[in-house]
Amino acid sequence: TRSRSRDVARGLLSLSVGIALTVGVPILLWKVAGWPLPGKVPSVDGVRNALSRSAVSDVVIVKAVALVGWAAWLLLCWSFVAEIWAWVLGRPSPNLRFAGPTQAFARQLITSVSLMASLTLTPINSSAAFATAGAHVATAMPKTQPPSPPAKNVVPSVPPLVSGTATTYTVQRRDSLWRIAESELGDPLRWRDLWEINRDRDFNGVRFTNASLIYPGWKLELPASAVSPAPAQDAPGADAPVDPNPVGPPSSPAPTTAASETAPESTGTTAVTTTTAATAEASSESGSAPIAIADASDDDGSERHGIALFGGGTVLASALIILLTRLRRSQSRRRKTGHAPHRPSVETAAIETALRHDADLPRLNRLDAALRAFGNGFPNQPMPEIAAARLAPDEVEILLARPTTTVPAGFEDRGERRAFATERGLSAAALEGLGADPPAPWPTIVSVGNLGSDIILIDLETAGLVTVDGSRADETVRRMAAELAASPVSELLDIVVVADAFDLATSERVRTVPTLELGIEAVEQALRTSQQLMDRTGIANAPAARCARPAEHTWGVTVLVSAETLTAAQTSRLADLMVPGRGAAALVIGPAVCGRWAIRVDETVHLSPHDFELDAIGLSEPDLVAVNDLLADAAVGDADEAMFREEPLSTTPVYVTPPAEPLDPVSDFDVEIRVLGPVDIQGVAPINRRRTLELVAYLALHPGGVTASQLKTAIWPETMPTQDTFNVNIYRARSSLGVDRDGNHHLPHAVMNDMAYSLGKYVTTDLARFTSLVARSRSATDYAEEVELLGEAIELLRGQPFEGVTGYEWA
Repeated sequence: TRSRSRDVARGLLSLSVGIALTVGVPILLWKVAGWPLPGKVPSVDGVRNALSRSAVSDVVIVKAVALVGWAAWLLLCWSFVAEIWAWVLGRPSPNLRFAGPTQAFARQLITSVSLMASLTLTPINSSAAFATAGAHVATAMPKTQPPSPPAKNVVPSVPPLVSGTATTYTVQRRDSLWRIAESELGDPLRWRDLWEINRDRDFNGVRFTNASLIYPGWKLELPASAVSPAPAQDAPGADAPVDPNPVGPPSSPAPTTAASETAPESTGTTAVTTTTAATAEASSESGSAPIAIADASDDDGSERHGIALFGGGTVLASALIILLTRLRRSQSRRRKTGHAPHRPSVETAAIETALRHDADLPRLNRLDAALRAFGNGFPNQPMPEIAAARLAPDEVEILLARPTTTVPAGFEDRGERRAFATERGLSAAALEGLGADPPAPWPTIVSVGNLGSDIILIDLETAGLVTVDGSRADETVRRMAAELAASPVSELLDIVVVADAFDLATSERVRTVPTLELGIEAVEQALRTSQQLMDRTGIANAPAARCARPAEHTWGVTVLVSAETLTAAQTSRLADLMVPGRGAAALVIGPAVCGRWAIRVDETVHLSPHDFELDAIGLSEPDLVAVNDLLADAAVGDADEAMFREEPLSTTPVYVTPPAEPLDPVSDFDVEIRVLGPVDIQGVAPINRRRTLELVAYLALHPGGVTASQLKTAIWPETMPTQDTFNVNIYRARSSLGVDRDGNHHLPHAVMNDMAYSLGKYVTTDLARFTSLVARSRSATDYAEEVELLGEAIELLRGQPFEGVTGYEWA
């Protein structure tokens, strides 16, 4: 109640300040200064006389100050409009040019007012399902008794889509049939449906004969299945009959909906009955087909259960869909004008159908926003240690290892200041506003099992070491590693996998080491560096550093993953090495270690020391192979495949980056960045991120070091990057370059480098070699030596410097 009253008071104060600034400021400026500009254009003589005076009149000073005030007021109003419009649309607001401080101030006011509105206008309906599940999480760690098993799920029939006439969509700039199908039909592969409906139509004298050419202002007809579904009826209770044959037309992809209700038991205790409704998506050459999500009731009247088409769980399915969408958008940008979009492989249709059926993107986005908002609620305080999180259909609950005295904004205390849940009725937009600025405090958050319809997650970095054993240990480790590799929560991860046990196509976070010893060395390096940084900054743990000092260092996490069963000695060694909350974690198959977190997976999941009993989630090897095929198909489209055909489609030469080769063993350098021709790096694996590769090339050509501002201005000349974007590129560059022969990073951390960014002494460039050879040739006394040195320099030229790159304006 105190938290709610405080938020309402804060919202009222913010509303008053906003009204005072938007209404009161112009009234005050008008009364004090009047119209700030001259009433007429001054003459040349008047300007000359004004400039020749030794003093400036008070009227001019007042008018000038008023003019600045009017400009500031207009920026503030512009910021208010942008933030209110973003809040109405339910999405983050764009960064306005020249309005940085005023927009941040406006965002805080709008967030407080929207939070107040959600608290005062939204009816609060207590859900016994969430309360009971929260009680399980909140009370499990200090207890020895396991929580009560969750009740069975009841799946109602899928509500049919509204049938009727087709709607229309007005084409906007930068639209394509792929993007319109993704946003309006829920499936980008249905661009063919749009094409078939609208082909050969006449739009103001222009006939639609090319699917790749559409123009702003065209009104395209949409299939009838694009109309929003009818409101779902209340789900039946545990004893209510469920119609196994719902009546209605075949359904197309529709958003997932969820509802929950409770039913009392005869004993007087509360039984939790969770009901969920989901719709499935199945893509094919001709369109989409419905998928049944519930099987018929048994003869004995037992309840039906929802069918999970993808075994990896909701979080992994959602993360993979986000990754898949990103790859296809990148592929679409590479597509040449006039060429049809790449047609996904038929063999990957089944796994994509399963992923889209099980994914719940709003739920995953809510988790990300809640974690950021929770971390933002402890300014200038030690970050509490997270024990677990519960992701329900419409709320997030966070369980701490120890009580805290602070209740973060947007959360309510669910038990002894240890369990905090997002406030009922709080919108996702409000959560995003509360956690907009800081990075994700817990990047290694990963699901461990299900509690009814809720998902239970833990943070590997907080645990330090997590051992997994049981009959399903291998598929559990595989699924958790896949979640980390695809997770949209944070990209500041370096997943070190032992002996090719796991791989996720297109994921730059995964790197393989042949032996466990090399994996342990990587973790030791990460822990050593992280400890040095925390000693330098005086911060207790990495989660606190991410929220308090995001601009000083990319506080990533190195995660060791091993699917080979470790011996007791190896597990004990890891236990002695791993320090919770210090930038490293280990997820291994092996026996439990006393005092450490452990997961035993058989028919159910038992998590220690929490003493949770959960439903198991795993990822089979065939499913992983199918996912990799799908991602690889999205990453390499038709245009990319043409590069590797024996008969090229055109005579234009295409440069393919050669595989990474180690430099000369006797060389004074470990890494060479080559810019005398197409840009690439020798000595390390290729860097696939365009901005990251450009960043490394820039640092290599500025050996004296640069500041963060100089680096941002050079690499992002047209717009200021967010701190998250900058940190991710720095972290990927540091991870890709690796460590030198002395055990130090080739790209040292700014905190350890006087807050400057520069490459280490074992990194060189072909330009530096070229310059050195030319200088030596000029001082050579022998003609033959001069010719030889110049010949070596000429051999370094592989084409025009920086050939074929995008960006590099600074070069």
